[in-house]
Amino acid sequence: MTSPALRGLPLTFYSVAEPEPGPGWQGLFSSAWPAYRRWYLRDGAAARSGLRECQRMLATHMPELVPTWRRLVELAGGDPLAAQMLTLYNPPPASSTSRRQVGTSSGMCVASIRWHSRRPLRAAAPSRRYQRR
Repeated sequence: MTSPALRGLPLTFYSVAEPEPGPGWQGLFSSAWPAYRRWYLRDGAAARSGLRECQRMLATHMPELVPTWRRLVELAGGDPLAAQMLTLYNPPPASSTSRRQVGTSSGMCVASIRWHSRRPLRAAAPSRRYQRR
């Protein structure tokens, strides 16, 4: 079911096939970063959690994703705001319900998280299934 606010909104999805995040991801992120930045700061910087809290929450609730997050931050040029946004902790709500999807193939984490914005997700349980071997 499509939200009435989203009907008719064209969406484009891109896929990058890299065994590890690299130049393909970096190119897509570089071109999308100005729009991500506007979205992330649309309610002002004070509405977002600080980088240290974002890092702490990622490390606490999804420690298996920290090495990948560090690589993404490196590819994003080490920008602290990009690092903060890339944790996906406390993002601006997309609508009354929000969905985050992370998907890759063969051995990488595949997740779909949905929550109502009035009842935010407080914790996510990491799975050993997706830890690097």
